Amino acid sequence: MTIEEYLKKCQNEYKVDLDLPPNYSYPNGNQINTIVPICTAINKFMIIGKFPTAEFINGKIPFNDIDSTFSIETKAGKILDEMLSEIGVKRDDCWITNLVKVYLDDKQRKWDKFRPYAEKSMNWLYAEFCIANPKIVITLGEDVLQILKNEANSPEPIQYMIKHDLGDPILDPFGGTRITVNLNRKAYNIIPLRHPGYFLRDSEELGISKKDKWDTFVKETAPNAKDQISKITNL
Repeated sequence: MTIEEYLKKCQNEYKVDLDLPPNYSYPNGNQINTIVPICTAINKFMIIGKFPTAEFINGKIPFNDIDSTFSIETKAGKILDEMLSEIGVKRDDCWITNLVKVYLDDKQRKWDKFRPYAEKSMNWLYAEFCIANPKIVITLGEDVLQILKNEANSPEPIQYMIKHDLGDPILDPFGGTRITVNLNRKAYNIIPLRHPGYFLRDSEELGISKKDKWDTFVKETAPNAKDQISKITNL
């Protein structure tokens, strides 16, 4: 299947596959469409987000699609570009996609609702894997990584970074370390990173500011990821 054939098929059939109603729409009545990849580099990097964002009224009410996955016109898209720059990756060298390819509201994005959408979306992602043939896959956020690990029948759950009483940190799964995941009978090099949205807000309950999060990414996560990428690409 060519890129063009896949994109056309996805636009025409994806929502039917997810059993979404024909009138699936935003609160104002605008139709929610399937958002397909626009950045489609081959044999390099694949970046997988959770689902597309949307345009909002007063930052609260979604009303229209944003046609490009992680568009540079969005806050998340700008942060993604900064993340890529820190790990030495160019946007033009990436196939950028989302696991779920339609906007989801607050209820739909919770794990119990999101998971069925994500699992039904895996065949579409497998088709993208076949076309893109990525050397390295960068997942963004907890849910995407968990779905891929579930698909691979991995017995290891995601371990969030916590601290023992003595303050020793447990390995952060989003710290730039490579893992290997077998998907559809093929092994993929995956580097899990935080979703760009993680850097847009303070985590008040943990006492972690946006600046602290970004500083940790620049000083710790990015060098690790950059080193892992160098090792893989030089094989």
